[in-house]
Parts: sequence; C-alpha cells; structure tokens
Amino acid sequence: MSSFVESYLLTNGPSLSSDIKAELVNNNNISDVAARQQISRAKGNIVHLKNITFPRNESFLYLKEQYQSSQFYQNLYEALIKVNSITGYVLSAMDCLGGKVSINKFNTFAPVEYASKKSLIHKIKEQLLNIGFIQEDFNSNGELFLQLNPLFSPTSRVISIVHEEKQLLSVITVEDFFKKNSFGSYNKFEQYGNFSGYLWDITCPSYLLPFRKIANEKVFPGFLVADVLPEKNITVSQVRYFVEKIENLTHKKNVRPFLPFLIGEHFSEDALLLLREKGVCVSVFDNLLGKSTADLLRDIISMMEECKSKITGDNSEKIEKILKSILVYEGKTINIKGSLFEMLVANVTYNLTRGFVKIGKQIELNGEKAEIDIFCEKGAEEFLIIECKAHKANITKDEIERWKNRISLIYKWIQSISEYRNRIVAFEYWCTSDYDKEALDLLKKMKTCKKYKIEYKNLKEVIDICSKKTELKNHAKVLKEYYE
Repeated sequence: MSSFVESYLLTNGPSLSSDIKAELVNNNNISDVAARQQISRAKGNIVHLKNITFPRNESFLYLKEQYQSSQFYQNLYEALIKVNSITGYVLSAMDCLGGKVSINKFNTFAPVEYASKKSLIHKIKEQLLNIGFIQEDFNSNGELFLQLNPLFSPTSRVISIVHEEKQLLSVITVEDFFKKNSFGSYNKFEQYGNFSGYLWDITCPSYLLPFRKIANEKVFPGFLVADVLPEKNITVSQVRYFVEKIENLTHKKNVRPFLPFLIGEHFSEDALLLLREKGVCVSVFDNLLGKSTADLLRDIISMMEECKSKITGDNSEKIEKILKSILVYEGKTINIKGSLFEMLVANVTYNLTRGFVKIGKQIELNGEKAEIDIFCEKGAEEFLIIECKAHKANITKDEIERWKNRISLIYKWIQSISEYRNRIVAFEYWCTSDYDKEALDLLKKMKTCKKYKIEYKNLKEVIDICSKKTELKNHAKVLKEYYE
C-alpha cells in the first residue's frame, strides 16, 4: 500500500492523512483501521511532517522532493484551514495584510500567554520558520518583520510600499475616534497591549456602564479591545484568528467584561455574518470614522505611496500635507515622520544628482539581509547610499556602530556584482538632530577609509543644502517647521 500512498502524493501533491485514508478505503476495499495503519507505516520517499501539530491525530504527508516547494506550501495552507488550525488562520491573516507584518502585529494573531490546549504565537512562529513558510526580515531601524515565503501564492505577493505606515495610520485614526467618543479612559489607550493573554492593536480600560463592576465601593472597569485590518475584501478565513480570540476569552474564567471591535476597509458577506454571530462589533472605516475622515486616511496613504514610488521631482508640498494631517494624533506618528524624512531626503538626492533613486532597497548576501534607506545610482560610475534618522535625540555611538556594520555588508554586496565593482561608493548619514561627541569621533575615524567615502549631515546642514537651491526651498521650509 505504500506504493498507493506514493502514487496519491505524486498525483495530488502533499496531503492530509484523512484524504489519503478516504481514497485508500474507497479504492482498495479495506477498513478505516487498516488504512490508517498503512499510512502510518509508509516510509522511504514518503515523509510525515513533524514541525506542525494537527488536531485529531491528523498528519500531513509529502514526498521528499516536494518539500518546501510552492505546492508544498499551498497544500499545507489549505490543509491547515480545512482542519481549523490556528496556524492556518495566522497565515491567512498575514496573507490579508499583504504577506508581511511587524512582529508586534504578528503577535496579535494567537495567545502570547498560557491558554489551555491552545498554541502560543511564539510556538507557531517557531514552527513556521523551521519549515520556511515564513521568513524574518529587519528594516533599517533593526525592527523585526515576518513575511510569507514568496513560493506561497507568488501572484498575491503585491506588498504595498507603505504598508507599515498604512497599518500604523489606520490604528492611530481608529484610536483617536475611540478617545474622542469616550469608549475608554482617555490617557490609558495602548497599542499592542495585553488583555487576558492576547495582544491587540488597541486596548483600553472602559468605564462604560455595561462593562464596569462595583465591589466593596470600588469601581472596576471592563475593557475595549480592537484589531484593525486596513484591507478590502476580507474573507472568512482571514477573520477566523479574531473569532478564535473572542471564543477563547468567552470560555476563560475570571475575564473582565470586554467590548471587541474588528475594523477594516471591506469585509465579505460571510465574514460579516460570522463576526456578528460571535458578538463582535465589526465595522468599516466609512461607518466608524465617517466618510470624510476615512477619505482623508485613504488620501494620506495614497500620497505617501506616490511620494515613495515616483521620485522624479518635488513632492515637498504633498509631504507637507501629510505631516499637517497626521500631526493631530498626539505624538504617535514618530515612525511615520521618519518615513516622510526619507521621502524628503530622496527628493533632495534626486534634485542634486538627477540619478536613479530608490527608497527602501532590500539586499542580501550569503543569507545576511539589509535595507538601504536611500539608494542612488549616479549614472554608471557612482553609488550614493544614505542612512536617514528622524530623531529628536542626538545620534549615539551605538547607532553609528550599527550603521558601520551595515556599511560593511552593503559594500561587500556591491563588490559581489561584477558590473558594480569599479564604481565609486559613497555612504552618508543624514539626521534631524545632531551627533554626540563619541558618535562624531567614530564618524571622523570612519572618514579615513579609502575603499569608500563617508559623510554625515545634521538637520541644520540638510536645511542649509535645501535653502541654497531654489528648487529645494520648500523642502527647507518643511524641515524647519516639522523637524526642528
């Protein structure tokens, strides 16, 4: 029968043991027990996946040559969804968000603390990393992101170049609505806060009458919890992770009363029905925020995408409009201001060099990855690579040390490409503050390097550069108004 199992896997690809068993019973006139025994004993070229735990004694089988193929990941995903595995719902939520999420967002998909018979999110992460279904990636600030393997449905891997900002802006806007409408204690809203063993995009104690309790003359609040999926056409499988969170909490003892929200751009009818059936407050941006605020949010995201993708002229007015719009949100936009500073620097670089400029270029060499904030190709002779930091505090020696290590990797990557080897390479560090003494000492030492050029600029120097050129005077104005 081992040959039957191998033949089935050749025809159908990696499969659940229950699907193989059904075919064995139907085609070989044997009992369920006999079929299960045949499958469990299958060896040789047939492998039982060990890294992922399936419910109800299920197993997932594949042929050795099928491992980590596109079909392997697609069939495994479908199998996980079919058996209602939380691991499948985690993958589906990632897929909903473009296939790449911050570690904070990833940690909202499953419990972070002990939950009876439930897989913890760090365990799910470990299992998926072990089989290569997800991969780790770090941005230029050293922040961890997780992304789906591109072999999994590659045609759906269109990741927005402003997706991180899109998620953050959506959460900030929703949080602002909750604050202004007294859903929770104004100064106690928290992003990625822990409520009863789960992380949420937004948490806050709520003293609304249905949720608070009074005992021994003390008032105990309930909680507002919310997740935000700023996407369209959100499906049932993509909201199942949230349903799991709610169902698990309703069966857990000593959980404070809570009001769960899930907010997105648009949900499928089936997803809406499921969420409402489970008692979730589900809403779209237009309904929750009002059409004018929802349209403003979309306009900001659209402007950011355009500014990042079309670096061929002066985008300073659009960047100024974005800054004016987002700075009403009480200091939670530091990451976005950093991203906008990159856009300004990219515009300045293009204006000064008329080279090919790219924001957020990803490189990899021998398994090591790095993200380049500004990558400028000046004709066929020179590369200009700029690190951008929108800090209020002075840049420290540790930050320059990290930059120095990344310079080493980037330079090695350039030298590994034959047509790049003989080009001049310049590395620059631009910041919106200044440098402390130790950082300056290290930068001066780095400037003695003969393999490549090293330069650095503080905010005053960046403004001076912009002030001296007519085409960049509006950039200088924006830098003075929003970064000084």
